[in-house]
Amino acid sequence: MKNKLFSAVGLFAAAAMLTVALAGCAGGNQPGSSETSGESSAETTTGDYSYVKLGDYKAIEVDVSKTEVTEEALDERVSAGIKEAVEFTEVTDRAAETGDTVNVDYTGSVDGVEFEGGAAQATDIEIGLGGYIPGFEEGLIGMKTGEEKDIDVTFPDPYENNPDLAGAKAVFKMKVNSIKIKIVPAEITDEVIKGLFDGQYETLSAYRDFKREEMQTEYDDQFENDRRNAIYTKLMEICTVDTADIPQAEIDNYVEMRKEDYMSYLTQQGQSQTNEEIDAFLGEHALQQENLPTMLIFLAIADKENLSVSDEEYQTFLEEEAANMQMSTEEAERLYGELFKLSLLQEKALDIIFDSATTVTLPSVTSE
Repeated sequence: MKNKLFSAVGLFAAAAMLTVALAGCAGGNQPGSSETSGESSAETTTGDYSYVKLGDYKAIEVDVSKTEVTEEALDERVSAGIKEAVEFTEVTDRAAETGDTVNVDYTGSVDGVEFEGGAAQATDIEIGLGGYIPGFEEGLIGMKTGEEKDIDVTFPDPYENNPDLAGAKAVFKMKVNSIKIKIVPAEITDEVIKGLFDGQYETLSAYRDFKREEMQTEYDDQFENDRRNAIYTKLMEICTVDTADIPQAEIDNYVEMRKEDYMSYLTQQGQSQTNEEIDAFLGEHALQQENLPTMLIFLAIADKENLSVSDEEYQTFLEEEAANMQMSTEEAERLYGELFKLSLLQEKALDIIFDSATTVTLPSVTSE
């Protein structure tokens, strides 16, 4: 959920490394507060957020579907797990077929010119899996170990991985190093399971129980993620900020807080802008809904709930994030001190909102 809430922070390379990020805020003074990073014993909200329209964020109700584990889906998961555990057997007496895993070297070119990302060595490709552009895997069918061949393909249009190649006709020089298959035992007994998983599971039933629990955990996690996303969406519907009402001082503060990050980003990209261009860009960026308006909504909620961040909470978070970003705590605090405090306030506000919400679980969705 955290990634969704503040995904806009990914605009800046440094901020994108944060595990919890309140979009549009790093370093500098906190909006609505004159305190600076690390100077207070506890971070609290003290600003005037009367221009933020807060709905009843403690009375949100959402409908969320929950997937249940079916025997059919469990059978498929168990079969896939068993196949994954089976070791490859090399094939030497025939050509490659659909379903085989072929180890290949390949080099692609367009109009005789090799292109970036178009070559690989000793790569395993499962024919028929559909992991490559149309015609690529199919071109391997009928090839034998040691054989070399040119395969003509056409890149899809559009082609998101590399738009420059969209619709282009290409030639791939292929060499097959080996052909492998997995031979799954016709009868899966307890002994087979013990052998495949080195005794980790004593019986087939035990392995099925493990896979059932694994699937249920996945579905439970997905349900909680969907629930929180639904609550957040409702929250943004009932809590609003008219950008015309945001004080200019808040926008200016936002610009100053983001400037160092943005300038660092430009440097990394080999770009440059004038100070006026930077201010104009960040000023526009501030008013995007997911940035300053969202930040102000959470600050207003935190202010209304009298939330605070203790020195201990802040220091723990600071040290964790500094380690994640591989920088000193001093540097992390200088760049992101207020961001961290605001992130912690936001997290506390969200805890209240999520805990207060009513969730209606819709009829179960059949797992696939």
